[in-house]
Amino acid sequence: VGAAAAVWEVGWRGGTYAVKKFHTGCCGDLKEFKSEVAIMSVLYHPNVVPCLAAFLTDSPSSHPLLLSPLYSRGSLLEVLQNKELSLSPSTVLSMAVDAAMGMQYLHSFQLVHRDLKPENLLVSENWKLVVSDFGISRFLSETMTKAVGSSIYIAPEVFETSLYTIKVDVYGFAYVLWSLWHRKVAFEELSAFQLLTVIIEENKRPKVAADCPYSAIMAKCWHRDPNLRPSFAKIVYELKKLKEKKE
Repeated sequence: VGAAAAVWEVGWRGGTYAVKKFHTGCCGDLKEFKSEVAIMSVLYHPNVVPCLAAFLTDSPSSHPLLLSPLYSRGSLLEVLQNKELSLSPSTVLSMAVDAAMGMQYLHSFQLVHRDLKPENLLVSENWKLVVSDFGISRFLSETMTKAVGSSIYIAPEVFETSLYTIKVDVYGFAYVLWSLWHRKVAFEELSAFQLLTVIIEENKRPKVAADCPYSAIMAKCWHRDPNLRPSFAKIVYELKKLKEKKE
């Protein structure tokens, strides 16, 4: 459940699916729905959630609906917060590779997700991970806005300019990797104002556990200079090498 929509599990034609119901409190919600459907309609990749159907009527009391497959384990955040689940290093690396491959595909279209975080990564029963939620995603050819995204995952340059690049997603991915290994949100004890001070003014990053296998990748991904962050193609390559060593 998010600010702009709620997600429901439904049965349809003998299967179980997820229906995302968008709120209609303002024009922005409808715009987000149309944007998400337009983007999802051109995407087809095993690590990107597909849009199976979309529904919109002229009735003022109806809600726009988006139908997609159901990912039974929920969001990555839900998985990480479930302490009854044991995640092996191999499983963590597999999910990291899945997320990176999904993002590599999006970036091949010059599509900036702009809100990459554990809540927007979905996990299937067999631990397959997909990228979801494209409501504020934009193609590089479109006009960008400053300070868009979610707290800790927002790259520093997004607060400073609207002329940022796809490398803002690489920055956010570093914190997804951090959460995957540490099973919590980085700097969760800090307020939004404190985060700005710590990350932008002081250029600090969260402490990384000594046994984290991809600490070097994270360090490159959350670099202050976006030009020094790796592409997702490079990230996929490096993560796959680490995964092979664990198998």
